[in-house]
Amino acid sequence: MDTIEFIDYRNLRTVEQIVEYGPAFTIAGLRYWIFWGRRNGLDKALVKIDTNIFIDIHAFNGWLSEGKDERCDFRDLRTLKQVLQTCGIKESKLRYWLQNAPFNGLEDAVIRKNPKKLLIDVSRFNLWLANRNRNKSYTGPRGFLPRTAQ
Repeated sequence: MDTIEFIDYRNLRTVEQIVEYGPAFTIAGLRYWIFWGRRNGLDKALVKIDTNIFIDIHAFNGWLSEGKDERCDFRDLRTLKQVLQTCGIKESKLRYWLQNAPFNGLEDAVIRKNPKKLLIDVSRFNLWLANRNRNKSYTGPRGFLPRTAQ
């Protein structure tokens, strides 16, 4: 077994802390992923000391971002239900966009770690909306930059 020379304690979070800062996650969902960590690849982000399990947030973001051009931030992820609760977009329209994500450029904002769970990176979703906007007069909120663009 190879040993790692360095772990930065500032990157370690408990399951409860991930859920607190990442509204798309539940304790049960994370524990399920952790249980199947060897099979799904999440074990690369886990630090196990005695009976404690910590998640390295940088490695966790990397795991979530597998197959993407850019790394996502778990704090920017929302479920479909959470997005619908906080916007005026009709559910049928959003589902249509998501269904066609591989063809319309929205795929970068979509994370699928199992068939039942779809997560949306709201920073990338906002950028997608801005790029698809045909109204050149729209100025948007002034002084706002998404977390991934800062």
